[in-house]
Amino acid sequence: MDRKTGMRLGDVLKNFGTYLFTALFFFPIYWLLMASFVGLRDMVAHGFPLVPPSFTLESYRLFFKHPDVWNWLWNSIVVALVSTGISLVLSIPAAYALARLRFRGRELMGRLILFTYIVPSVLLLVPVFLVMTKLKLTNTLQGLILTHVTFSLPFCIWMLRGFFASIPSDLEDAGRVDGCSRLGVISRIVLPVSGPGIAAAATFTFTLSWQEYLFAFTLMSKQNMKTLPVAIAGFPAEVMDQVLWANMMASSVIATLPVFILFLYLEKYFVQGLTAGAVKG
Repeated sequence: MDRKTGMRLGDVLKNFGTYLFTALFFFPIYWLLMASFVGLRDMVAHGFPLVPPSFTLESYRLFFKHPDVWNWLWNSIVVALVSTGISLVLSIPAAYALARLRFRGRELMGRLILFTYIVPSVLLLVPVFLVMTKLKLTNTLQGLILTHVTFSLPFCIWMLRGFFASIPSDLEDAGRVDGCSRLGVISRIVLPVSGPGIAAAATFTFTLSWQEYLFAFTLMSKQNMKTLPVAIAGFPAEVMDQVLWANMMASSVIATLPVFILFLYLEKYFVQGLTAGAVKG
């Protein structure tokens, strides 16, 4: 086997591995989508074929007929958007300070912030619940937002710190020479060129808040205060001992759709933000 043939064979194997990995990754998504269009009668007769014999929106209609579905959607949207906004407002100045300012304990603080992120959140479930109960913030959107911000803030600071550190300091020096204050440098120079990093942090925070289940389940016991992931877990899934898989799939598609659309729209910024933040983070 000559060298050229070996290179071709290597390319074929590499492409085959890529296509195989892509197929394995997307097959559950495809199956989820197709299963959501299967009617109860077809499900009993055929199970879950790769292509349903007939497409129906029965499961989606059943989901939107639930009296609390719009409360669930509203709660999820409010919690995710407000958590994202607060996390960005707090993490941007904190990350900039850790990236640019020189003060005692700066490196230690940066490591502690990262350490708080890698601590398993389940270990804090009981303390968070006790604190929220003491503050009378259970069954409130404010309490859940505060909880989500607590867990998303360390990662946002860590990500944006690396991104801010990768920005050439000459840009900021030029702004200071032109008379900008520190705040002016941040608002007029740093933030405009930090779009990818901010988009990556926003995407991460929104996704984390939108799909979070454990704390939402613990803090939200009232039916009308539940978020979408918690509500889906308790959505009617059985009738006469028959598991309504299509209903579960339809509700899962609805819950996945906003994050999927957001990632498609911000995908290039998300990748740029992660790679740029990894340079000097």
